[in-house]
Amino acid sequence: SLFCVPFLMRVLTKDLDENDVDKGKVRIGYLKLLSHKRIFFACLVHFFNLVIITSRQPIFGPRLSNVYGYSKTLIGFCFALPTITFILSAPIVLPILMKAFEFRARIMIGFMILIASMLIFAPSKILQLPDKSELLMYIGLCIMGTGMACTVIPVIPEMIDAVKGKYTNNKTEVTDAFSAFYNIANGIGQIVGPIVSGLLKDQFGFNSTYDYLSGGTLLFLLIYMIVCGGFASIFRSLVATCRRCKRSKKKNNFTVLTENSNEVMPLLQNKTLSSIDFSTKLSDYSASNRDLGTVSEPSNGRFLLANKQDTDF
Repeated sequence: SLFCVPFLMRVLTKDLDENDVDKGKVRIGYLKLLSHKRIFFACLVHFFNLVIITSRQPIFGPRLSNVYGYSKTLIGFCFALPTITFILSAPIVLPILMKAFEFRARIMIGFMILIASMLIFAPSKILQLPDKSELLMYIGLCIMGTGMACTVIPVIPEMIDAVKGKYTNNKTEVTDAFSAFYNIANGIGQIVGPIVSGLLKDQFGFNSTYDYLSGGTLLFLLIYMIVCGGFASIFRSLVATCRRCKRSKKKNNFTVLTENSNEVMPLLQNKTLSSIDFSTKLSDYSASNRDLGTVSEPSNGRFLLANKQDTDF
């Protein structure tokens, strides 16, 4: 049924492009969209998400029962713990990352968190951690949920951002295709994850299974960063964040009058000038407060203060 999704999408969405401009347009093929490297790698991102999530299904329950002697209720709680931390951390972590990083950079940071979580959760033999530790297991599960919040949620926004300005007459069709890609990657990941983890567990044991999964995820992350400009994305995000921090320190340096009041109001209120009378008031205010600098009106209708900072009143 998974591989029927693309064909069903073609049939079910044939007459649903209500928001598209041109009803007679040529439909966009899935292969054409997947030829965009950012879209293709976004699908791979979600595939790896599901491989990591579902890898616990065949091997984690028996380990909890046989090694730690957990009851079925406690086993169920351990399986739910990453989802709980996902729900709790997403409203906290994502707004912080949204202000500082692009979609690709957020995904890459999320994968770094996931790699760390798997090494702690197992615990890792490569890092010479103890073969079993309930404390490390719980810490790893919590970190895993936080990493998922950074990698699962931005996948479709990353696809949309990759085609920004393109296919403007096919918006509904394109977003429907992205939903199909997301769910296909989701399904394939759910198939591959338990099979791979079961094979690795039989061959190498539980701890080494997550060493291999961490190594595979790290390899994919490096390829993703090279092919999709990940290093540049992170660098741009950090530079933009530094600039925003510098600008925030300069806010509130100036005050201006508002049209509806003769009082001095903070610049950040961003009131709009709409009368000639207020221009006279502003000129009078500038003349009486020359220590703040002169005020002029450029051709673009914005006012320039002495520190060369444009401002809309």
